[in-house]
Amino acid sequence: MTVRRTQIKNTIRAIFVREGLEIPKGKELWTKTGVAWLAQQAFPIEEVSDVCQLWQEQLYTELQMLHSVIKAIESVEKKLNKLAASNQDIQRLQTVAGVGPRLAKALVAFCRRSSQI
Repeated sequence: MTVRRTQIKNTIRAIFVREGLEIPKGKELWTKTGVAWLAQQAFPIEEVSDVCQLWQEQLYTELQMLHSVIKAIESVEKKLNKLAASNQDIQRLQTVAGVGPRLAKALVAFCRRSSQI
């Protein structure tokens, strides 16, 4: 899902490049302020009255998809955190310096799969 999120963000940037419009570089565009600005530029198809505005409908659609993907990622992360809280192996691994929750979960999942082979 994170790959899809990146693809959507790249598509949004490409829309502005194609239209010859300047947008903030880096992470600034993805802050609350940046996303609010993007939303002001976007229109649903019902509000598009000129062929030259079609890019704004595409932007609207991409923003809708981005919102959906972000919600899905948040849902998965919430579930992973809940599962990790009850797993002693994950909690133990996180006591090692440099091992955070995602790495600990990945290590436990990999080790369990390896032992089943």
